[in-house]
Amino acid sequence: LPIITNTSITTFGENLSVNDFDKTKLSVYPNPTNGILFIASESVLKQLKITNMLGQTLLITSLNTNQTTINLESFSSGSYFITIQSNDGEITKRVIKN
Repeated sequence: LPIITNTSITTFGENLSVNDFDKTKLSVYPNPTNGILFIASESVLKQLKITNMLGQTLLITSLNTNQTTINLESFSSGSYFITIQSNDGEITKRVIKN
């Protein structure tokens, strides 16, 4: 339904975001980690991207598997975002590196 205010009309449409796949079907552990991070999913993982808190992309990896490991030993201690794409959608998880 449109909302009429003074001279403006606001209409709400569909959500334009990427579908999130079921979070219960994805495991990212251990978190926090000292270096090696394990990722497992019921869905086939297609791509993994790691960004820092500034949004800078540090790693992009193409995958075609249900599980993988990522070596974060060379990363500085801190928080990172891991964005995982699968056939079912995309999800971003925060990971802490000790």
